[in-house]
Amino acid sequence: MWREHRRLFVLAGLAVVLAAGLVWVYGRSQEDSLLRQLDHGSTEERVQAIHGLEKIGSDRAAEAIAGYADHSDARLASHAVSALGKMGRPEHLRYVKQAAHHRDEDVREAAAGAMGGFGDKADVPVLIQSLDDPSQGRRVRVAAATSLGKVNDYSAMPTLIKAMADRDPLVRGRAYAAVRRIIQMDIGFRANDPPQKRQAMIARLRKLYPSLQARHDDYVRRMKERGK
Repeated sequence: MWREHRRLFVLAGLAVVLAAGLVWVYGRSQEDSLLRQLDHGSTEERVQAIHGLEKIGSDRAAEAIAGYADHSDARLASHAVSALGKMGRPEHLRYVKQAAHHRDEDVREAAAGAMGGFGDKADVPVLIQSLDDPSQGRRVRVAAATSLGKVNDYSAMPTLIKAMADRDPLVRGRAYAAVRRIIQMDIGFRANDPPQKRQAMIARLRKLYPSLQARHDDYVRRMKERGK
């Protein structure tokens, strides 16, 4: 009986090894297929390849995607930049920073949104500049405000508070959402409140926020200790 059990264990082990090998071969084959599609497909097929490679997440896949971050086709470039943000590899941050200065607004929006995926390695000054410059366009500024909230860097507070007084209600709302995330407090500001009420809330926040930095820094430290 023991010999029979041992034989079954050996066979089970071989089956596991074989299955793992088949998975690796299939995965490699799928990756190769997507890489060919990225190089030779139509625009739509290339977009699909970018997101397929993003899911695979290998070094080869990441490098291939990075090669499209400054592509002349803005659609391909924006999808590549977004994928790099989701992958969040520090070595690819430079491609996203370059894309933040792209001539096309879709690509700049993708870059501003992708920056939030790099956490504390994100380039906060680039995001601040994007939010603070109305010529960047609404979508870029909204994406920059959202990423500043994700990055959770206190140095962005003055620019975010300034953006709470913007003429665009969506920019105001996203800027305050980022502020609320950073200070972990809701002071009652609402983007569509009457101007006088908004101004009063902003004035209150300007007085309050310097005293909250120690609390914020302690919160960030505790989150890092927990690995979040």
